Order: sequence, then structure tokens, then C-alpha cells
Amino acid sequence: MKRLLAVLVVSMLPAIPACAPSATAVDDESTTTAAATTDQPAVTEETTPPTPPVEVEPSPAEPVTVVAPADEMEIITFDELNLNMQPDVVFRPFFLTERVKQLDGRKIQIEGYIDGVSASSVKNLQEFVLLKNTECKFGPGGQADHLISVRMVDGKKADFTSKVIQVEGILSFKPFEGPDGNTWSIYELSCDAVRERPRLR
Repeated sequence: MKRLLAVLVVSMLPAIPACAPSATAVDDESTTTAAATTDQPAVTEETTPPTPPVEVEPSPAEPVTVVAPADEMEIITFDELNLNMQPDVVFRPFFLTERVKQLDGRKIQIEGYIDGVSASSVKNLQEFVLLKNTECKFGPGGQADHLISVRMVDGKKADFTSKVIQVEGILSFKPFEGPDGNTWSIYELSCDAVRERPRLR
């Protein structure tokens, strides 16, 4: 009888969930968490240092060609007439450089050598070919931008010499086609002065 009463009393008690922690356990866990939070060092936010400005080096300036006034003579070299033409080719307008366009119709002075092969005589030349150097040639195998067809004006004449000469006159752009169909020359000079280059003292 006593056992039956004990079973009835136990069965009447409220059921306690197996996974629910007791109030004391919850309080202890809260206290532990708070303590752990208090013991952790304060976290400071790291800041990224500013990136220093990048120094950009200025691009090298392009060479500037100084053009003399229209009424002044320009002293030039064959380098300024160079169009990078190969031997035995036909001239095309896109070969022209801005420098050559500037010099067209200008009075210039330039140095070179008289082509002895194309010269008609030794004395009293009215026309001759001025070469950039003695390795250049007029005609097949030659480079048209490495020479100038010179025509004397005002009844003036020139004599052949193997030395370097200076010529003065009006430079014109006049391509000349040889019998082989290629361009043999592209410059013509209406020359009014010829002299040997002065010796350096």
C-alpha cells in the first residue's frame, strides 16, 4: 500500500526537461561569460596608412626644329633631307617629312661632293649632282634622298673638285624618274653660289 502511494505521489510531480539547465547553472554561465569578456584586452581598430603620391616622371620633350625666318638662309645638312628611302624605289608622297616640307622653296646652304660620274665636264658646269658623301651614287643603286640636282642660275658656273663644297640657293622638291622607272632624285637646287668648304684654322 505504501509503495502504491509513493508511485502516485511521484507521478503527480511536474516533469522537468532533461536538457534545460537549472537557474543556478544559467547564472553561473552568465557570470563566467561576463568575467571572460571583462578579462579580454580591448581591440583597437587598425588604420591603413595613406598611400604616398606616385611621382610621375615627365616624358622627354621631342626635339624642336628651329626654322629661320623666310628671308634668311638656312644652313642645313643632308640628315635633314633624309626620307629613309631605299635604293631603286619609286617615291611616294607619304615619304615626306615635316622638315622637308618646311624647306621646300627656302634658301639654304648645304655641303656635299660633286658627282664626277654624272658631271658633263671638269670646267664651267651649269648642272651637276651634289652627293651626301663619296659612297653615294646617282642612278641605279642610288638613294634619291642622298643627293641634290644642282642647276646654276644667273649665268654662273662651277668647276669640278673632289673636295667638299658648299652650295647656296633655293631648294625645291622635284622628284625625277630615271629610265628604269625608279626615282633617281627628289631635290633640285637653283644655285647662285658654289665654293670649297673653308679650312678649319
